[in-house]
Amino acid sequence: MSRASAAWLPTPRQLLLLRACLWKGETALAAWAEWRDGEPDLAKVEDGSMRLLPLAYLNLGPQLAGGPDASLLKDVYRVNWATTQIVLNTGRRAIDALRAIGIEVLLLKGAALIEAVYGDPGARPIGDVDIAVRPARIGDAVLTLRAAGFTPAEDEPERLLATRHSLAFRDRHGREVDLHRGMLWRPGLDEEFWRHSEAREAPGARILDRADQLLHVCAHGAAWNQVHPVRWAADAFKILDAPETLEAATDPDYRVLGLAESGVDWDRLIAMAKLGRLSLPLGEALAYLAAELGAPVPANVIDEIRAIPVSGSERRAHEAIAQAPSSRRSTAMLWWFWESHRAQARVDGRRPTPAGLVRHMQGFWGLERASLVPGYAARRLLRRRA
Repeated sequence: MSRASAAWLPTPRQLLLLRACLWKGETALAAWAEWRDGEPDLAKVEDGSMRLLPLAYLNLGPQLAGGPDASLLKDVYRVNWATTQIVLNTGRRAIDALRAIGIEVLLLKGAALIEAVYGDPGARPIGDVDIAVRPARIGDAVLTLRAAGFTPAEDEPERLLATRHSLAFRDRHGREVDLHRGMLWRPGLDEEFWRHSEAREAPGARILDRADQLLHVCAHGAAWNQVHPVRWAADAFKILDAPETLEAATDPDYRVLGLAESGVDWDRLIAMAKLGRLSLPLGEALAYLAAELGAPVPANVIDEIRAIPVSGSERRAHEAIAQAPSSRRSTAMLWWFWESHRAQARVDGRRPTPAGLVRHMQGFWGLERASLVPGYAARRLLRRRA
């Protein structure tokens, strides 16, 4: 994957802000000063970087005390803390409703990272709560969320979730919970994710283990987004830097040069990347974290992940979602659909076929008949070119 074509990688200016948020002492303060030289108005920071400012406050607040930046960052942190509490409470309502009828829930993405890594609701902005249930319970989960006051964002949610890995549900205030049938766009790892997940009492849900969490963050972040997904780098770094236990966190010998021993099962990470055919984005992400942020990723792990064979269609699929929207990307997304269909067919014990691909696209787009797929795809392409 070419770094030039990967729209999800941080820009040079975002890298400065990441260093200010994640590094320690004078090096973090120097990165902040350099970043601020090009950002005279914090209120006009682009949205991707704005999501990092609460973390900057937690990391640099004491060092900036007395200056104007400290006050502004504190305000950003406080607003995010309050907003995040509201979002988390919405997620807890959904989780409690599902658990009440015996549906096991796995917490994903931002809410899980707050629980397992950040430990502070103000540190990591979230706009929704992502929850996964086992595929066999999707129908029950949809009915339960409806009964709890959550409305699906699209009609026929069960049919859509047979193909899509997630779908949004909103309460009467517009607060969102994303229901996941799968953890990632590419099926194949869900059973392993569930099997190695850990139960957490506070959210009443399970979370991914450390290696799986790192894989999920890197794979999910390796896609273009309307708001730059720069926070994947902060999330991954914090996973690598997070203590495994409270005792480790309070041990004065725990940190070396400001970085923790990661506690990541590297053998599992490599095996999961191979099994899920996600070595391309994971290898690129880990290499970036090590080279640009000094994250504690062993060089041999990066080498082993990059040595995993990648087919031409897999490469094209990952490169397609790493690009900004364009007519070229829309055409390339056919590889993404093919890889998604091929992975699901493998899970189902079927052979991937062109006809199966068309049915897969039909389900993803929620079309009534497979015959509508070519026309719908052509209209999407023409809209992109207009």
